[in-house]
Amino acid sequence: MPREAAELLMCMKKEGISPSLASFNRLLAALVSAGRFDETLRLFSEFVDSEKSRVRLDTFTYNVVIRGLCGEKRMQDANDMFAEMLRRKVVPNRVTFNTLIHGYCKVGDLEEAFRVRDRMKARGVSPNLVTFNSLLSGLCQAQRMEEAKQLLEEMETHGFVPDEYTYANLFNGHSRCGGTESADSLWGLYREMSTNGVQLNDYTCSILLNGLCREGKMTEAEEVLKNLSFTPNTVMYNTVVDGYCRLADMNRALSTVQWMETIGILEEMGEKGFKPDGVSFGTLINCLCKEGNLLEAESLLRDMECRGVSPNVQVYNMLVHGYSKRRKDFRSRRIGSHAERNGNLEESNDLAIDMKAKGLVLNALTYDTLVKGHCQLKDFTGAYLWCKEMFEKGFLLRAYTCNELIIGLRREDTFRLKVKPGKTYLIRLINAALNDDLPLQYCDADAIYLKLSAQTLSSSLLDRPPMSF
Repeated sequence: MPREAAELLMCMKKEGISPSLASFNRLLAALVSAGRFDETLRLFSEFVDSEKSRVRLDTFTYNVVIRGLCGEKRMQDANDMFAEMLRRKVVPNRVTFNTLIHGYCKVGDLEEAFRVRDRMKARGVSPNLVTFNSLLSGLCQAQRMEEAKQLLEEMETHGFVPDEYTYANLFNGHSRCGGTESADSLWGLYREMSTNGVQLNDYTCSILLNGLCREGKMTEAEEVLKNLSFTPNTVMYNTVVDGYCRLADMNRALSTVQWMETIGILEEMGEKGFKPDGVSFGTLINCLCKEGNLLEAESLLRDMECRGVSPNVQVYNMLVHGYSKRRKDFRSRRIGSHAERNGNLEESNDLAIDMKAKGLVLNALTYDTLVKGHCQLKDFTGAYLWCKEMFEKGFLLRAYTCNELIIGLRREDTFRLKVKPGKTYLIRLINAALNDDLPLQYCDADAIYLKLSAQTLSSSLLDRPPMSF
C-alpha cells in the first residue's frame, strides 16, 4: 500500500498538484515503518528539491526521516539531516533530540549522545524520562555503571521517577558486568523497584533472574519467582533450574520443579503456551548425570516424555556419557561387580537402541562414547561393531578413541573376537587414527594391521615412513 501511495504522489507532482503536508507525512511514516527507507529518502528528496512543490516540510517530516536514518545506523546522515533542518528554519523538538540521542547510544557513540543532550538544553528543550532512559541504556550497554548511577541521581533530581525501562537498563548493565557486587546491586534495585511500585515484566524479570542465578544468588532468585504478578515463562523457569544446577544443588533444582507443579504454575504455563522444554529437562538430566544419579536422570527422561517433550540427541548423549563415566569410575577404583559394570554397558546400548527406535539419528559423540565404553570393558567386538556402524553413517572416531580401539585389537587374541574386523573397516579405522600426529598411533596401527590382516597395507599407509617399535 505505501508503494501505491508513493506512486500516486509522484503522479500528482508531475501534474503540478501538491499533496497536503499531513498526507505527505503519513506516507513517509508508513514507508519508514515498512522498512522501505530508500523509497522514503527518494520521495523526500523529490519534494524538497522540487521548485514546483508547494509542500512546506515541518518538524514531523524531518523527525520521520531522522528516525529512519538512525534506525539504519547512518548517524552522519542523520546529523546532516538535522543540520539541514536548522538551515531551513525548521525548529527541532524533544522528539528530534531524543531520536538522535537514542541513535548515537545504539551505535555506542556516547560522547556524541551527551553532546546532543547539551545542545538540546542549550536550545531550551528540557530532557524528559525518554532522554534519560536512552542515555542510561547506552551507559549500561558499555558497562559504565558508575556514570549510570550518577545519571540516575541527576534524573531523580529533575523529578523523574524510574520506570520499568529505567530498571531494565540498570538490570542489563549490572548483569553484563557480573560478579558478586553486581548481583548485590541487582537485588538492591529489585527491592527499590518493588518499593516504588514498579512491576517486573517478562523482559526485566528474565534479565534479573539471569544476573542473580549466574552469581549463585538462588534464595533471592526464588523470592523474585514467587512474588511475580504473572506466570513465568519457559526462559525464567530454565534460568532458575540452571542456577541450582550450576551449584550442583540437584535437590533444590528438583524441588523448584515440584514446587511449581504443586502450586499449579506448570499447568498454568502450559495453558499459556509456556511449558518446560528440552532445555529445562536437559539441564536437569545433565546435572544428574554429572553427579552419577543415573536412575534419577532416566526417571526424569520418562517424565519428560510423559509431558509431551521429546528428548533430542543431546539429552540421550548425556545419559550415554553418564553410563560411560560410571564404567570408567568402576574401573579406576576397582570396585563394583562384573554384573554391575556390564549392566551400565547394557544401559548405554539400550539407550542408543531406544534413540534409533524413536527416529533420532545418533551423532558422532554418541558413537564415540559407545565405542570408548566398550573398549574400557575390553569388549572389542562390541566396540568394533559400533565403530563399523559409525563409519557406515559417515562419522569418524576421535583420534584418542581410535587409538584405544587399535591398542585393544592389537592386544586381543584375534580368535577370541566374535566378529573379525573386515579389511575395509580396519583400514578406515587405521587411517582415522593416523590423522593424529602421535608416533604411538602409527606404531599401533602398523602392529594391529599386521596382526589381524595378511593383506597389503593401504596406499596411504605405504606412503608413510616405517615405524620402529
